[in-house]
Amino acid sequence: APMVLDILEAVLPCSAGVASGQCYCGLVGNPMSRCEYAVLGDVVNTSARLASHAKSGGHRFLCTDDFKQKVQAYGSNCLEFIPVGRMRLKGKAAESVLFVPELLDPEGSVRSRASTNVFGRDDEVRRMVSFAVSKCRSALDRVPGLAVIQGAVAIGKSTFLDHLASHLERLPADALSSEDAVRPNVIRMTTSAEHSVPFSKCQDLLQALLKSDGVKDAHIYSSLETAPTDKCPSRIRSHSREIARLQQEEPVEATRGFHGLYVQIIRASINQGPLVVLIDDAHNMDEGSLSVFTAIALEKWSFTSIRSGPAGAIIITTPRPLIVQVQAGVLRVDSGDDLTRVSCVTQLQLTSLNRDAICGMAMDVLGCTSLEPALAEFITGRSKGNPLHVRELCLWLLGQAHIHVCDEGQGSLEEGTVLENV
Repeated sequence: APMVLDILEAVLPCSAGVASGQCYCGLVGNPMSRCEYAVLGDVVNTSARLASHAKSGGHRFLCTDDFKQKVQAYGSNCLEFIPVGRMRLKGKAAESVLFVPELLDPEGSVRSRASTNVFGRDDEVRRMVSFAVSKCRSALDRVPGLAVIQGAVAIGKSTFLDHLASHLERLPADALSSEDAVRPNVIRMTTSAEHSVPFSKCQDLLQALLKSDGVKDAHIYSSLETAPTDKCPSRIRSHSREIARLQQEEPVEATRGFHGLYVQIIRASINQGPLVVLIDDAHNMDEGSLSVFTAIALEKWSFTSIRSGPAGAIIITTPRPLIVQVQAGVLRVDSGDDLTRVSCVTQLQLTSLNRDAICGMAMDVLGCTSLEPALAEFITGRSKGNPLHVRELCLWLLGQAHIHVCDEGQGSLEEGTVLENV
């Protein structure tokens, strides 16, 4: 269920209800005139109502005590059930105790064997590391670089970004700076469509920067719209009078003004030293934040009082095009051109894994050093090069005890396993 929601939430907000029991699965209606395939029954109604209540209560999943007892009777110790109150579900005579199921993933479970190693992306990682290094060392145009990593849902963008972050954090201290030999500051952020307010990602980044300065109340000063203007931290002190003025303005004028302030403050922070900002799922970002980050990279630097030095880099991921347009110096979202078509934006497309990468990932998950040809062909064909599918398919095979690893380390299907039935 978490895997399904992770995929769906890349497109739209989702919630789920988990129930167990008998139901009818089949055709409803007259096959000669009009019919449809349906899933009907009390368990379906219960799960739907739980999903609706989960959404209103701010949860991803909900289940009832009945489901909890069935799981515990099955003997599973991989789930923890967190009580979140009672509710009388429609069609039920009595109130039900509601729980949020949490995966414990105890040591030794099948899922704990799945690693987060990246396979088949060496060229892409080298390209993004080279991009970040070149932008952070460049002092020619003082404009931070912007790279957009695109790829289908579940193609491995988040894992790739984690892998990239670890590479950048392990670079030598003088790798990103031609002047001060300072270790780069790598900040990674993830966006969510469910928790997005105007300029929310700008506030998250500014909070991270203020924390790095040792500011105790970073969360208070990171939201310029409500930040106190007395005793401001050094990063925003020179803008305190403008912040105070904009806090008294009408909403439209205030939004325009705060947009400009976030651009100035964050861009100045990037130029103060080697800084690489990694943003996952940028398509979920609020319009204001996307506009700010894009403006930082696309608008020419005009603050001559800042000393020359590294320019920094912003790298974002998205499963679909990001549409922007520049009007009167302000970038607007959802109209105009695809961001990746802007000449100064670097684009990277993550595609399906090749056979070698699929087999390497499968061996890593299955815990073997080679694959029997029939098993390799099976995993390659079923997964179609999608990293998530490779991982989940291998975990399922392990969980169903379909895999045998011999003393020589070769993984194969257990004797008697019929591929057509798997």
